[in-house]
Amino acid sequence: MDNLRYAAGQLASAGIRLLVEPVNHYDIPGFHLTRSAQTLAVLDEVGSSNAYLQYDIYHMQRMEGELAATLQQHLEKIAHIQLADNPGRNEPGTGESNDPVQFKLIDRIGYAGTIGGEYKPAGATEAGRPSQRYGVEWSTRWRPRPWMFLDLDIAWNHPRFTGNAPEGNYIPGAPDAVVSAGIAVDRFG
Repeated sequence: MDNLRYAAGQLASAGIRLLVEPVNHYDIPGFHLTRSAQTLAVLDEVGSSNAYLQYDIYHMQRMEGELAATLQQHLEKIAHIQLADNPGRNEPGTGESNDPVQFKLIDRIGYAGTIGGEYKPAGATEAGRPSQRYGVEWSTRWRPRPWMFLDLDIAWNHPRFTGNAPEGNYIPGAPDAVVSAGIAVDRFG
């Protein structure tokens, strides 16, 4: 616990969250933390306001089920959700997980953190045409009040396939510009 407390303190001073992920013992035998409740008890004992649960849907489906109930009950302590389909830890849509229902639940309960995919592709991945991108990105963070951050990120890029092809060089679905903004409020100020 002392090491986790120390890490949490060091990360907090840099404005970074400490995430702890329980992992199923079928894929990784001997992993110390294997269940949500066990990990949350460790986080409670650490007692740091920047220590959170990294909730991996694949691992927790294998270990405990009750995904919807766990997500709802512990939403305030979950800072990142990962997913993969079960069985096999493959990409979403290849197994028994009902991803559309899970995404609707995550949205409905108000989860505002990040979601990432961590999986092994079930089949081969196809090589695409060579491409290149160039562009400009501008990011800024402003703290107008001790308890508020404003973030802004603007990116412009020029993604194109290289070489000449009859179908052209435009990469379908590749954005030319992305703008994101956010407000973070630290209720503890």
